[in-house]
Amino acid sequence: MITPADIQKKALRYFYRWLEAIAEADAPYQAFVIPRIGDSKDVNAERWDYLKELASNAKDKKGFGYRIELEAPGARSAKQQSRIKAIVFDTENDLLQYTEQEESFRQFQESLALIRATMPHLRTWCVTHVKEIIQYHAVWPQLLAVVRFLQDNPQPGIPVRLWPLEQVDTKFIEQHNPILCKLIDATLPSALIDPQYKTFARRYRLPEQDPFVACYWNDPILVQYFHGFTALAFPVAQFAAQVLPIKRVFIVENRHSVLQLLQIALPDAIVVFGGGYGVALLKQAAWLQQIPLFYWGDLDTHGLSILSLVRSVFPHTRSVMMDMQTLHAHEAQQGAGKPFRGAQPMHLTDSEAEAFQWLHVHTKRLEQEKLLDRWVGEAVAACYL
Repeated sequence: MITPADIQKKALRYFYRWLEAIAEADAPYQAFVIPRIGDSKDVNAERWDYLKELASNAKDKKGFGYRIELEAPGARSAKQQSRIKAIVFDTENDLLQYTEQEESFRQFQESLALIRATMPHLRTWCVTHVKEIIQYHAVWPQLLAVVRFLQDNPQPGIPVRLWPLEQVDTKFIEQHNPILCKLIDATLPSALIDPQYKTFARRYRLPEQDPFVACYWNDPILVQYFHGFTALAFPVAQFAAQVLPIKRVFIVENRHSVLQLLQIALPDAIVVFGGGYGVALLKQAAWLQQIPLFYWGDLDTHGLSILSLVRSVFPHTRSVMMDMQTLHAHEAQQGAGKPFRGAQPMHLTDSEAEAFQWLHVHTKRLEQEKLLDRWVGEAVAACYL
């Protein structure tokens, strides 16, 4: 014989199987049937008590849940009592209300839609992790932001605590280490994963010590100040604490463009190699808030996104050669860009935002090193006006 408690367990197991079918192929609900439950043929008080309990929890009494399907006695049966043929949950509402999973189902649908839209490659993962989809409903935006960053930057070269992620801090990554490892294992190539480690940084071979900020200059006064050196790599903490005797800072995304810029006289200025999202290293240097900052990166959606990131920390940052005027002047130098999957950057000027939209729509890119020397020289000279 089966009890309402047994039915509850079976219904809950079916609920999760149905979620797996939805994750795999958007399967519609199919009536859940528990066949031939072993109803006793004996007529006694115990049987009637059992049937009474079963009936009192059925749909015709509660308004939702299971329907009791009866089987008429056989023609030759000496006893004329009907037997229970099956327990049936006809609709998804019957199943959800009976198992008290209405809210879980809503959360599952919302989270599954977000994961599919953001990370299509996780579709197969979702099929075998439906419980985790519900469990982490409240933090899927943050989880996916971490996964997306590592997918776009599989070897970022900066410690996790310096990743440029809004609303995601080190504690979040530490607290969600197990689920993040499952997601990233399903995202990164196996060559980038060290399976002997379970902790986030070591498993994905991420640096765990402070990286360095590479700085360059060609001003003779600064060369003398640094005892003949024209370039130094400062540990992040030291760069943040050391107020340098300069009046301008140029943050440049590519090393080749750093060298290109150093062909121009840069009095009272240093050039900082940003290295893409490595510009996040600079946020600890509060003294940069007090001097003019200029950012020059690739003129594509990702470069403008990095500019927005810099400006979110240093609002006074000015861009150099990252506008429609530069695009129009270098049509022949443009190439194919990469699709941009994130939200539109928030910290752009109208001209920069116009360039971002144009680049996004046309999937174009103008690399720094392809800009004309004359154009670069004039743009740098304007930074001193």
